[in-house]
Formats: sequence, structure tokens, C-alpha cells
Amino acid sequence: MWMAVLLVCTTPSALSCQVVAKPEPFYVEEACKQETIIVTNDLISKGMYAVPTCVKIGTDL
Repeated sequence: MWMAVLLVCTTPSALSCQVVAKPEPFYVEEACKQETIIVTNDLISKGMYAVPTCVKIGTDL
């Protein structure tokens, strides 16, 4: 499973940044990446700064 995570900043200063994550997991990495790109582009169009990533979650037994 994959979790979508974004670093979102209102200014170029690191002090304005927050890490946000989507609470629902993705089962496919590509779906996670597509979602983060859509959200990142929306934030950038509103004058914000954003860096997307997808983090693999879960454990292997």
C-alpha cells in the first residue's frame, strides 16, 4: 500500500511549511503518484509551494 504525502508551503520560507498526508491508502503506486500530481498542481496554481511523494506503508511477513 502507498500513502500520499505532500510538503506544502505558503512562502519559500521553511517556516511556512506543513506536511500533509491523505488518510486513505492507495493500493497501486501509480494511482498515488497521479493523485499527488493533481493536488500539487492545484496548490501551485493557487500560489503555494508543494512537493509530492508517495511512501510505501505496511510490513512484509
